[in-house]
Amino acid sequence: MTCQRKFVVEPVFKNGFTLFRLTSLDNIEGLSYGIFGRSGGVSPKPYDSLNVAFSTGDDEKNIITNIELIRKELDFEFIASCNQVHGKKIVVIDKDFPLRPRKEGPIFLGDGDAIITNLPRIGLMIKTGDCQAVILVDPVGRVIANVHCGWRGNVQNIVGEVVRTMKTDFSSNPENIIAAISPSIGPCCAEFIYYREIFPEAFWHFRINENHFNLWEITLSQLIEAGLSPKNISISGWCTRCHPEYFFSYRREKRSGRMATVVGWRG
Repeated sequence: MTCQRKFVVEPVFKNGFTLFRLTSLDNIEGLSYGIFGRSGGVSPKPYDSLNVAFSTGDDEKNIITNIELIRKELDFEFIASCNQVHGKKIVVIDKDFPLRPRKEGPIFLGDGDAIITNLPRIGLMIKTGDCQAVILVDPVGRVIANVHCGWRGNVQNIVGEVVRTMKTDFSSNPENIIAAISPSIGPCCAEFIYYREIFPEAFWHFRINENHFNLWEITLSQLIEAGLSPKNISISGWCTRCHPEYFFSYRREKRSGRMATVVGWRG
């Protein structure tokens, strides 16, 4: 299965950041987003330099500074982030959600691997170091989601759950939703020796050789199954493990930072 609208994008260097942009998102009025690489921050090695995860061992002050740099670059009032646990819990931020901004750094939403909102000025941040960040935008209903999807998220079909939540909570029509899959581990490096133990048999046809899998295609198929049109789904095409000059990678380095993918509505 292939996507009709797949873009292999080139990096954009801006204000010290390495950014990866997708045309499908650039054309949405009122949307602000950033798919960030590892550069442009203040963290020292091995977290050099735009590390946004507090769980890595990096100094908290560095991480807060890095997130603040991102917030200013994208012009949000604040950044909202979850403690990602490779589950399928979804946090919905609406007008009744009790937001309690911190004095410094992002707003913490507790455990969760996806965030949905229809409110402006809030940047939804997903942290990745080989997993996919999947941006979902309903430009008609003015709803956005940002999803952390590793292989465990694929097994639990978190992207399908998020689309269903957008439909039930915000009346989004899946046919209107535009999706973008961030740089993440590619089929060249997504090796799962014990795949028979961790993947359902329905995934096995995404195997490209003895034990490598195309996780991008799994996510694509799950989005289409959830009702999205293939022409509305973009895949960046960058493998994080293959490009240390641009990306952190847990599989490559083990001890490393995490990158940020952030999306939100402008005021």
